[in-house]
Amino acid sequence: DDEKETARTKEEFTVDKKRKRKESVSSQPERQKEKKEEDKEAEKEVEKESEKEIKKEVEEELEKKETVARVQVIQVEEEVLGDLERQQHEEKPH
Repeated sequence: DDEKETARTKEEFTVDKKRKRKESVSSQPERQKEKKEEDKEAEKEVEKESEKEIKKEVEEELEKKETVARVQVIQVEEEVLGDLERQQHEEKPH
């Protein structure tokens, strides 16, 4: 009885071992596929982050240019107002 039990156990072990080996061989492409998908996901995340950073940098650059433009406009307005005041002052009789 013990011999039959041992033989069955060895057979089950062998069958189990073969099944596991077969699973691991067949699952390697799946694992590679999963890894590729994970890599693609990671790449997408990196792309999104870099796009966000680039967009942020562009927006900051635009803000700087807008600020410079506003300052220049204010300077021109002050010059024009100064010229107008001078003209008005010169036109007034003393």
